Amino acid sequence: MVRNLLFCEHAPSETMMRSTMLAMYAVVVMLTACGEPNELEKVSRNITDYKGTSDSGGNKYLLINLKSGGWDGGKRDLTTASEDMFNSAKWVAKRYPEIPYIRFTISADMVDRYQNSAGSKEVLSMSYLMSDLKKMNWDKIFPFSLLDFAEDVKYDRHGRDMLVKYCADADSVKWAPRFCANYR
Repeated sequence: MVRNLLFCEHAPSETMMRSTMLAMYAVVVMLTACGEPNELEKVSRNITDYKGTSDSGGNKYLLINLKSGGWDGGKRDLTTASEDMFNSAKWVAKRYPEIPYIRFTISADMVDRYQNSAGSKEVLSMSYLMSDLKKMNWDKIFPFSLLDFAEDVKYDRHGRDMLVKYCADADSVKWAPRFCANYR
């Protein structure tokens, strides 16, 4: 119902918008209070932060930031991120199905050409619609197959390299053919 309110063709009433905003606020409060953050943080050791936020159109969503487990700029990074996104999306979808969508960002520690630390940088981000996540048979889908449902994928040159290297692998193409069709 929340998704329909946020993505409807005509403008919802002010009362409906307030109700929707209060519902989203309640979800964020539940995630950040009552012990829930520890559970979500236990889903993946690579979660660095998460919060309820809004996109430029005013649509509410949950943003989950992941840190690459070990930057190799390719298959291992996206494999680890896929598993983290799968476990996080499954956890959120079962507990908070009213969230319209989840956006994941993946950051990596960068080094300069002299091999000195250049800080952490967001290299890749993607979203998953809750309407898709609620339909998932989580016991039958592989973590890597979830990539086929990714929406609004954004990346910098490092993220693009990661996607190309990941999708160059035959196993990656086998588990996420629609996703990898864009990066081969």
